[in-house]
Amino acid sequence: MTSATDIGFRPERGLTGAYLIVAFAALFVGVVTGLFQGLSHAGFNLYPWLRPLIRTYYHGLSLHGVMNVLVWTTFFICGFVPFVATRAYERPLASRALGWFTFVFMLLGLVVAGIPLILDEATVMFTFYPPMQAHWMFYVGLTLVVASTWLVTLNLALTHRAWRLQHPRARTPLAAFMALITFAMWTIASLGIAAEMLVLLIPWSLG
Repeated sequence: MTSATDIGFRPERGLTGAYLIVAFAALFVGVVTGLFQGLSHAGFNLYPWLRPLIRTYYHGLSLHGVMNVLVWTTFFICGFVPFVATRAYERPLASRALGWFTFVFMLLGLVVAGIPLILDEATVMFTFYPPMQAHWMFYVGLTLVVASTWLVTLNLALTHRAWRLQHPRARTPLAAFMALITFAMWTIASLGIAAEMLVLLIPWSLG
């Protein structure tokens, strides 16, 4: 039998599922490209037969790094952690509209960054380190992804405030507290990434 609580959490499950679909798709791409790297080191160079999908070893290495290190982790955390927080608060996200907008905004950033990555115009592995230079779309897209994570932090903060108004004397549930602090720390740490993108790498890649 479906309870009222389960019905209330259905939108959160849908949002979490959307994030996890993208996350596991990225993980699959990362694993497959990693397999090609392993075969290359074992003496089986398949890259001539993978063109134009994967043109060189370092093209595959960049796909592997970005999909596994950046996309898989970011989409998984942005989907899973807020879901855990809502379960701990026993209430939905403060703004479901903001939650879905954040997902679409993050997915848009992934598409923008993925175009030059697929076209072998961002073969810089998963780094942002000059003097290796990628196409400007790669940097713009990843900046959108980073900015999207700040919206996740905002939604968690709004959810905590709504919960606190109803429970002024209660102790914050541990899982919710951990979720909120994790994203607060990430937001502070990622300000440096955004500054590097906006001040250095995007203007540099645009000439």
